[in-house]
Amino acid sequence: MPKLITLVAIVCGFLLSSNPASADEPPERYRFLFHCDGETLFQLPAPPVKYGYIEKSMDEIASTGATTLVVSTHIGMVPIYPSEHSNQMGEKVQSNDRSRFKRDGTRLFGTLQRSGLNIEVLIKDGIDPLQWILTAARHRELETFLSFGLNNAQYGNDPFRYPNVLAISQYWREHRDLRLGTAGAPLPEILQEILGPSGRRHFAPALPVGLDFAKAEVRDRRLLEIDEILNRYDIDGLEINFHRYPMFFKPDEVADNLETMTGFMQEVRKRVDAAGQKHGHPIKLVGRVMPRPEYSKAIGLDVERWAREGLLDFIIVSHCGDNEFTLPIREYRQILPDGYPVYASIAFESKGEDYREIAAQLRDEQPDGIHLQNFHDTLDLRRRPDYKLAEEMGTVYKDVTSAPADPPTSDQGDNN
Repeated sequence: MPKLITLVAIVCGFLLSSNPASADEPPERYRFLFHCDGETLFQLPAPPVKYGYIEKSMDEIASTGATTLVVSTHIGMVPIYPSEHSNQMGEKVQSNDRSRFKRDGTRLFGTLQRSGLNIEVLIKDGIDPLQWILTAARHRELETFLSFGLNNAQYGNDPFRYPNVLAISQYWREHRDLRLGTAGAPLPEILQEILGPSGRRHFAPALPVGLDFAKAEVRDRRLLEIDEILNRYDIDGLEINFHRYPMFFKPDEVADNLETMTGFMQEVRKRVDAAGQKHGHPIKLVGRVMPRPEYSKAIGLDVERWAREGLLDFIIVSHCGDNEFTLPIREYRQILPDGYPVYASIAFESKGEDYREIAAQLRDEQPDGIHLQNFHDTLDLRRRPDYKLAEEMGTVYKDVTSAPADPPTSDQGDNN
């Protein structure tokens, strides 16, 4: 009976949720984008998650003045929603790992296992975890964006180790021929520079085992997954997260595949526009791109062209790891159309004073708003998120008026 009550409550909430087109639209340029990993929203409560838990989380996020909720669609390589094309967490594992997953998910607070088990129980009870989040967010008049990690190879460097094995895609496991290379392979200097010290620690070992976007089968697979998301969910925007993980082509094939990736993004744009027609309102397509324009180009992302051709409605400039330097928003403005919206992402910091220092420095770059990445990661430190601090971060940018980019000097070139 409690499960039935939970299901009825969530379904009723969905049916009563406001359409995105009827909600108060946030200002076209200013946005305060609050990002959540799908994992972190489900790693606290013991299974099963009770109705009201996600609603409380959305109340807290809305209290910060955020305009937009951005939710990641996957944990590692597996989705947090019932997919027709992918295995769920813990589904394709050996029986001993399966038993351990259930035991640990019940007992261990704040873990991958807890999140995965909560999501599994919800799906088995007929509840879509992602829809639950989106419905609760919309009731609080938040824009709803889903973040799709384009080449997420997380745990791919050690895919048989527990608990990594729980979040490995069966498709990835079965298609070694579609991978870029082998785990731990040396990375070119430009990729090491893009990742930075913390990114090299966290991303570098698995980066070479991502899928090779030079192969049509890989691109078709991702379009299939994007189609599923756009058909399942009535959202305001889709973020293509190029940071999960930022390697799409073999290093010596990047230049030859700029057009390939642009063609892929053209297909994504078509699908987003078609979904907008289906749902009766425009859906924005945005990209979370590398911290410098030349870094984006170096991995096959022609951000300048995508902006000028209208393939992306705005970009979010983001570090791959820690906040190692002030994001050069003005450098991006030099190559983008006048008035094109550019947002700055702040990666997770454990101290409030570090957030404040970074935000103050970024203000001089005049972004159109802020993107707080993984703000819930304080849970890993056994602390509740400081939502007052998040509100403060959003307020820093609310009255910033974007200035036109300084014209490039003769020695700046075209930032290619």
